[in-house]
Amino acid sequence: MKTCPKCNAVNKDSQRLCVNCDSYLGNVASEYDDDYAEKVIMRSNRKSKTRSIITTVLFLLFYCSFLVFTMILSYDIFGGLERYFRYSLLYIPCLILFLFPYNKVYCWYRKKKKKDESYLADSFIAIFKAVAWIYLICLYVGTFQMMNVEL
Repeated sequence: MKTCPKCNAVNKDSQRLCVNCDSYLGNVASEYDDDYAEKVIMRSNRKSKTRSIITTVLFLLFYCSFLVFTMILSYDIFGGLERYFRYSLLYIPCLILFLFPYNKVYCWYRKKKKKDESYLADSFIAIFKAVAWIYLICLYVGTFQMMNVEL
């Protein structure tokens, strides 16, 4: 294994560039590392947590901008927020779909059924989050049509 002198990331012997910072590893000596698998798993976990945080923040920004934008449109077009509050219950499932703790509930359910603890596949969670994004986009389009605003 080669250790990057710039960022201390562990790389395979065959790699010429660091997987973390893209530094050249040509002159770095190879060494045997017992903890290679553990380091790779930790790096993968850090990356997945970072991705999860970024997607959650982007979704919440998009969601909040949608709420504020529709509130402003409703007030400007109809002179009040009655119509906004009438349709505001449609916005809640979108937020629940995206922020729901699927793995925790799944583990709790398996524990209650006295089965081995396991987690949902990442693809299932990605599908639920994709459905939440699609639902939010449909809410945008539906709100524009409801308020008779041309796109």
